[in-house]
Amino acid sequence: MADLNGNIILWNKGAQIIFGYSAEEVLSKNITLLMPERYIAAHRQGLIRLNQTGKSRVLGRTLELAGLRKDGTEFPLELSLDSWQTEQGRFFSGIIRDISVRKKIESEREKLLRELQEALANIKTLKGLIPICVSCKKIRDDKGFWQKVESYIESHSEAEFTHGYCPACAERIKKEFLENETKT
Repeated sequence: MADLNGNIILWNKGAQIIFGYSAEEVLSKNITLLMPERYIAAHRQGLIRLNQTGKSRVLGRTLELAGLRKDGTEFPLELSLDSWQTEQGRFFSGIIRDISVRKKIESEREKLLRELQEALANIKTLKGLIPICVSCKKIRDDKGFWQKVESYIESHSEAEFTHGYCPACAERIKKEFLENETKT
């Protein structure tokens, strides 16, 4: 909790664990102690606006910001702010959650999604009707040119080819070879 000037008036065990400061170290100190430098000017402007107009852009909302630990490291946090008015003045309370683990998980999930999208983009599939010559087995491509089956499939998929003989062709070729040998 903090007063109208942003001075810390209450510090609980959860805040001590998250930020690394004991209550004695922060009580009566300004809340900006817990903020990275880039937030301090906006924080001060927000307090001025609230004092002058009674309006705030952050009260009643949950924000994702960065906090500053005692050791100087920044960490992602979720902050919910509220305020109330008493005879002694306006006061603020904040509920803060360290969301480092959640942010790490989100980052890993986004990385995996990007990798999956890249992998899916690289998948090539053959579908639809493929015109093939009944005699020579060449395939007509989208531009009307005829090419070997291997060339067509390699350009439309991730497949690569090796060549060999099936048992029936090997037997036929062996027979033709032996017939040619006996003739010479």
